[in-house]
Amino acid sequence: MAHQELPQGRKKATTLRSWLPDWRLLLLLSPGRPGAAGVVTGVLLALLLLGSCTNVRPTHKIGLLAPFEGLHRRSGYAALSAVRAAIADFPSAQAGILPLALDDGGQPQTARAAARKLLVDARLVAVVGPLSPDLSAAAQPLLDAAGIWWSPPYALVGEQWAAGLVAAAAAQARQDGAAGLVLAGWTPGWPALDAAAWTAIADLPVRLLDDPEGVGANEAVFWLGSPDAGAAYLAQLRRAHPLSLFVMGPAGEDPVFAERAGSLHRVYWTIWTDDGYNRWTASHDNPSPNAYLVYRTTLAALAAATGVSSASPPTSWTVQTFRYDAQGSWTPALP
Repeated sequence: MAHQELPQGRKKATTLRSWLPDWRLLLLLSPGRPGAAGVVTGVLLALLLLGSCTNVRPTHKIGLLAPFEGLHRRSGYAALSAVRAAIADFPSAQAGILPLALDDGGQPQTARAAARKLLVDARLVAVVGPLSPDLSAAAQPLLDAAGIWWSPPYALVGEQWAAGLVAAAAAQARQDGAAGLVLAGWTPGWPALDAAAWTAIADLPVRLLDDPEGVGANEAVFWLGSPDAGAAYLAQLRRAHPLSLFVMGPAGEDPVFAERAGSLHRVYWTIWTDDGYNRWTASHDNPSPNAYLVYRTTLAALAAATGVSSASPPTSWTVQTFRYDAQGSWTPALP
């Protein structure tokens, strides 16, 4: 998928027939007719005035960097649907708003190339995405240098996004009786902290370990990497510890993870959300918390680009934890 530009509406086209003079006017303007020059002048002035009265609104574009091809394309198209919903709900009528969606390929080098291509468009005013920390880290130098507003949805809450997710995973681990937390699958984009710093955040002993065979029987695992790699890690972990608690971040919602993970017993995922999420699910078809974050990020992008804020009440951010069942469906975890 190269890109999508989706207009919000279509004005009725003005045809050539609608303004060309008919045969009677042509006869009136024929050479030698008295007053023909004055009539010609009047017709030309009318046409000029008609053109000057045409209302042409400026057009802004909101970029979206997400996967639209390959393994994770379903997440990309869910994000695009959320961007469209936000544009439709945004109150500004001062400019036309178009989404400009480019495939980030699920790879850092592709994400950089897609960001570079987005920035060529002079009408680009903001960018939503990429959807994962490693791809955001790859695109960040280009997007920062461009000086436009941009945010990955998972980090809309601010710099505390990573600490909040790890703290929520640790809280779930303590609740389920784990004595420690292993952080595995680190990628660029996540804070590069040592075990002591993560331990202070989690209020639980933390180890950094990518080898599932080294996980202790009384430790839980918080996976920081991609959904498919997380599923492969979990399969290895289950061979040694069939009942180990396994937690993911927002990537845990990607259907690729549930399809490849095998046993989903004691598997959770965490994501930031706010008190508008339940209202949003009541009026939109997709209950996905990730889609909601894309929706909220798009509204923030539109507000920054236009100077118009949506009339929504102040929000209170929190980390929500979801639990998988054996069929691969997820529901909010009970406190």
